[in-house]
Amino acid sequence: MSLKKKAQAGLEYLMTYGWALILVTAVVGVLVFLVSTPVAEVKFTSSDPLRFLLKGGSVNAGVAEIKMQNISGGKMTITSISGDYVGCIVNGENVPTVINTGEGIDLQCTVPAEGTGEINIVYTDFAGLQRTVSVTGNAIVEVDSGGESSAGYSTPGGTATCSTFHSSFICPNAHDNSFSTYWISVDQSDPQDIYFDLGSNKFVSGVRIKVHSSYTDQTMNIDVSDNAANWTNVATGWTPTDGVNWNEKTFTETNARYVRVFISNSPGYTLITDTQIKSRG
Repeated sequence: MSLKKKAQAGLEYLMTYGWALILVTAVVGVLVFLVSTPVAEVKFTSSDPLRFLLKGGSVNAGVAEIKMQNISGGKMTITSISGDYVGCIVNGENVPTVINTGEGIDLQCTVPAEGTGEINIVYTDFAGLQRTVSVTGNAIVEVDSGGESSAGYSTPGGTATCSTFHSSFICPNAHDNSFSTYWISVDQSDPQDIYFDLGSNKFVSGVRIKVHSSYTDQTMNIDVSDNAANWTNVATGWTPTDGVNWNEKTFTETNARYVRVFISNSPGYTLITDTQIKSRG
């Protein structure tokens, strides 16, 4: 076959099959986009973290898996589960289910289409009292659960020091990039405080805090210091009211190494889920 005929055959091949190859490539691209496009992340909170410790949660293919732990100090029996999430099972079984103290609780449910909803768990505690705990899932479209943010906020990398803490709800939980852990005060007395070491002096101009949905009426002051002994107030009477997203408080930029959140009034235990600080330098 002559070179001219070979070239003509090659051209005819491309014209015949080229469009098919382009079409297949386009379809694959669309499928990859559809598969890899992230859905809204769902953040879970417990209405009673001192009995039902929420350790994590995820949603995959319409099924929520929520991991908790019985820290009530005694055995409990989960008798019923109701709410927006349906078909719930506990540790692979239908209720009633007995959960011993310290034992993990693996809750699996079918989630609503939008991901937001509430689960009401009715249980009998070790004293024979019937109680209810609610687990709420909130779909967060724009996920920002820690680290550096476009607004200039970042998680303080130094140590956290708090006035008191309850059991395993220790000071570092207030800045560990997790919405599933908490710093909780040892009791319900006021005031309480926690301060963060930035490692060196920086220009600080804002604090943002994530609080539990059941603890949105805590009154806070923001103070700064060079030595963690002498404090200067930069914001007073702040009450974070959003129990789902970040609560932000800005103030005039000031140079400091330590930033303190001073809780002057709380209706119960003091509780902070996560903290970020806006700083430069």
